[in-house]
Amino acid sequence: MVGGVLVVCQRPDGELQMTAETVQHHDLAVVPRVVDALYLFACSVEWRRRCNEEAFWELLCARTSPDPDTRLVAQELLREC
Repeated sequence: MVGGVLVVCQRPDGELQMTAETVQHHDLAVVPRVVDALYLFACSVEWRRRCNEEAFWELLCARTSPDPDTRLVAQELLREC
């Protein structure tokens, strides 16, 4: 992703991850999330070993968490990817 902030949006059928630019064009509520550090580590392993795109998106999404520790963990794990 280039130049966009990834956010999590709540839809009636579940969560949707997209860039902030895309969210502006939809009637969706932005839902900040706090994510467990061990889950983020598992996502980084999935991304590095299996190129699991969903795991990579979870890491990117965690960079915008309201929790500073979650953001820090996500940023450090992304540096290693």
